Amino acid sequence: MTPTYQIRPATELDADTLAALGVQVFLDTYSTPGVWPQIAREAFELFTPAAFEQAMRDPMQAIWVAADAQPGQDRRLFGFAWLKLNSPVPLSTMSPGVEVNKLYVQAAMKGKGIGAALLNASCDAAAQANLGSIWLTAWDGNTAALGFYERQGMLDVGEVWHDLQGDVFLNRVLVRSVSRVRSVSPIGEPGTS
Repeated sequence: MTPTYQIRPATELDADTLAALGVQVFLDTYSTPGVWPQIAREAFELFTPAAFEQAMRDPMQAIWVAADAQPGQDRRLFGFAWLKLNSPVPLSTMSPGVEVNKLYVQAAMKGKGIGAALLNASCDAAAQANLGSIWLTAWDGNTAALGFYERQGMLDVGEVWHDLQGDVFLNRVLVRSVSRVRSVSPIGEPGTS
């Protein structure tokens, strides 16, 4: 049975769990041909409890989590969206929006509506901050993620290169306009959020 989940803001009590989840999803996504030194360093530099705690204290950042909705299990996380507010959209004349810096969902929980619910929370954050769009970059080789973002109404506006510890990777820049305040459902049944 797949557990129900709730979308809620992260708290500093989530920092250790977020760091472990970040490393897990990052390596599952980007190191399928094996782990090499550059990707290991990148994972351990990006995803630390201190980095998540700092982001939570920064008024220009927000982190939403998909947490288990069962009583007493709300510290069990399935995914997260790490947002940067008022961030310029690369390759665009659009006004700054909300950058979805990371949108990570555990592999076992993909296809259950969690990614869409986290993206909707990102749209809510943009609307509440009076920003007209959300945007992100996604690795060109991650066809599953690119297909997901396309189904969520995000438009490909160009490409940028990501430097990963000296290795460079092509990323797509994806943008979605936000025209109204959306409502984040606090608890979602798998596949309904």
